[in-house]
Amino acid sequence: AVALCEHSLGQTYHQGWQKKAIKQGHRLSLGPPDPEAASACGGVGMLAPDAAQFCQRPIMSSRFRKAFALGRLARFSLCTAAHAAIAVYVFYGWVGGANCKRTAARTNQLFMAMMEEATLQRDIHIVALGDLNANPGDIATLATLLQDQSWTDLGGEPQWGQGGRPIPTCFVHNTSTGTRRDFAFVSPALRPAIVNFEVLQEDTFATHKPVRLTIDTQHTHEWMTSS
Repeated sequence: AVALCEHSLGQTYHQGWQKKAIKQGHRLSLGPPDPEAASACGGVGMLAPDAAQFCQRPIMSSRFRKAFALGRLARFSLCTAAHAAIAVYVFYGWVGGANCKRTAARTNQLFMAMMEEATLQRDIHIVALGDLNANPGDIATLATLLQDQSWTDLGGEPQWGQGGRPIPTCFVHNTSTGTRRDFAFVSPALRPAIVNFEVLQEDTFATHKPVRLTIDTQHTHEWMTSS
């Protein structure tokens, strides 16, 4: 399954792209673009094979509903072959969160909305993916999850870095040294099922390098059974 961040598609184009996905044996779900922008930008979504059986449950939190309408946050329930449900949250933080406290506070609202929705949905096995446009420490709720609630920043773990250091994912120019702006965070219940994390060194997308994580769904099923 592929989490999509900043698809920048106006809603009039959604149906056409969804039909193309169906012809290829996939399901495509796209959230709205950012209504605050002058032109279509932002927007998050999910593309997955039919066999992956992902779906979107009705939103339960008013805070989450607002974040979704802003084209910044979406939740997907991904069912594995072992019938284990994994809650996938895709986020897109506001640009400049690493340098502006007000912007970081807006992005923090996304993570507050995510945790409120996760509580109402009774999510346990959670992965949050996307372009943070900030450092994890800039986002108060996220920092609390990582420091006090045993969540994991997969790209920050030494075994999946380069020389023990995190690998940059965002390159504004070809000559840029790069920064780390694209993340995958997992809840403590899901962490034992993570087999691998990597930053793909390809030029498919401008500016950003895709990140990929591999989940042992059988392990996840065992954890869900024992939870």
